[in-house]
Amino acid sequence: MIILSIDPGPESSGSCLYDTEIKKVLWSSSDINNYELLTYVYDNIYYDPDESVKNPTLNCIFDAVAIETIEPMGLGVGKSTLNTAIWVGRYFEAASTLPSSPDVRLISRGDEKIILCGCKTFLDPITGKRKGVTNSQIRQSVIDKFEPLGGGKTPQIGTKKAPGPLYGVSSHAWSAVAIAITYEEQYVKSNV
Repeated sequence: MIILSIDPGPESSGSCLYDTEIKKVLWSSSDINNYELLTYVYDNIYYDPDESVKNPTLNCIFDAVAIETIEPMGLGVGKSTLNTAIWVGRYFEAASTLPSSPDVRLISRGDEKIILCGCKTFLDPITGKRKGVTNSQIRQSVIDKFEPLGGGKTPQIGTKKAPGPLYGVSSHAWSAVAIAITYEEQYVKSNV
């Protein structure tokens, strides 16, 4: 199963294509332009943005689209958050109207924290205060889910000469991978 996962932003988004069969990120971008990504969703295919022609190794159809959604937190929101919410809806609509009928799901950050780290908050052993799960803890949990098949100090990521299953993932693309893994845990593995 190929999952397109999206971490929407107001102008650009983190995104990845994740293959659940081979447990590998096929492609990731930490800041793909929202209009460009929307085109990929409507076309239900990934085009290599670095080339003017399709990359045949990534000429694939999405079986599922997982989009991180905004959760109510009881706080005021600004223009950036509202624009991001608009993009969540645009991606959801584009994926939901595809003739290939991929499974389209909204994934909350809270669900990612629970699936990947086991909780949304934890008791700090040093201060005794409750703290929220951090992005670095989610990133480490994602890394721990993959086999160390590459080279370097983090073989799950690997090196250019010896890439691992997470090779090329950086910045906001880590959130996209976390979304894909959360989708897989909630909707793929639970149906097996």
